[in-house]
Amino acid sequence: MKATIIACCLVILASTAFAQEEVKRAAVTACDCLKEINPEAMSNTDLKLEMFGCLTQPIDKIAEELTAKGSWADSLTLGYMEKVGKAVRELCPEQYERLKKKEIKIDPKVTAMDPKGETVASFSQAVCRCIDVAKNYEECLKQVATSNEAELKKRFPEANPMSMMMQLGVDAMFYLADNCAGAASNEAIAEIKKLPPVKEGCEKLVLGEFTTATMLGETKSIFTATNLKEYSDGKLTGEYDLKWSGCSVTMTCLMSTSPMIKKGAVLPMEIKRGSKEGFLGLVTFGKMKVPTRYQKVK
Repeated sequence: MKATIIACCLVILASTAFAQEEVKRAAVTACDCLKEINPEAMSNTDLKLEMFGCLTQPIDKIAEELTAKGSWADSLTLGYMEKVGKAVRELCPEQYERLKKKEIKIDPKVTAMDPKGETVASFSQAVCRCIDVAKNYEECLKQVATSNEAELKKRFPEANPMSMMMQLGVDAMFYLADNCAGAASNEAIAEIKKLPPVKEGCEKLVLGEFTTATMLGETKSIFTATNLKEYSDGKLTGEYDLKWSGCSVTMTCLMSTSPMIKKGAVLPMEIKRGSKEGFLGLVTFGKMKVPTRYQKVK
């Protein structure tokens, strides 16, 4: 019995030593990966994703090797994340320092909204002025929101701050696409600019078959003047009755397989931009407006 216990202990110690060696190797790989990142070429969000990827990729390698030895479990992932993260900070602390985005100081006068101006226009104009200085859309969106917190609270006293900012951010993107040349460096705004604004003839613009891509997959949408049918993987997943008023359409759900949309639900959509290649609409879900890109198929 004692011999069995000793043998088991030796196996555990050997496995632990092997794992420690793997952590060291993973740290070297992660540091090499961090050295390749250019923080000036990406947004803060993309930078964080790139750094996270540098840590997770070598851990995937550890998982493969330990799986082959029969000593890996998914529950070990977070533990290895902590070990590798610590080892990387000890091995190449200069990389973390290098990759810190220097906070850009912007004159408050630049980021201040016009207290008498219309909300979307005033907010967007402040973002555009900031972009002229900082050359960074995401940083300016954050700074303008922060510096005008009191003003926005005054304008939206009952609103959830996060929901309000998400909505204001969407509206600002459309405004900036047409009124701020510097904002075109943002990928999402550049995509908006590809389609011209539309204010009439929308009920004809949307006729035909379109595709939309989401994180859940691709959806085929077939529009007539009064009806919309949606398909996923060849199966009908939604049908709506359409009633038009200019470039706004009220979509009343006739059927849906989505747990989020029930029969009888009303989803307004405003067509913002479009061409023969497709259109971009703002679909309202509750209090949120969600941009949806429809690519023309036929």
